[in-house]
Amino acid sequence: MSFYSIYQQGFVRVAACTPKCEVGDPSYNLAETLALARDGARQGVALMVFPELGLSAYATGAANAGGSAASVRARRTAVRCDV
Repeated sequence: MSFYSIYQQGFVRVAACTPKCEVGDPSYNLAETLALARDGARQGVALMVFPELGLSAYATGAANAGGSAASVRARRTAVRCDV
């Protein structure tokens, strides 16, 4: 490693990542998460942290009420259509 490397000096580059998420759409959430991970890798980030439940992105109200992510997504879509 080079003297100018932050890792040689005992430092580590970290990133707190906040991907765009859609409730009940894990494919979209995975794509957004991977895009951030690739971007961080290109920038030399050694540790990237992502939100808990970032892939499923279920709403806590749905979990407490026993609703599934799909039902939350359906309700959200219905609300969007009404607006």
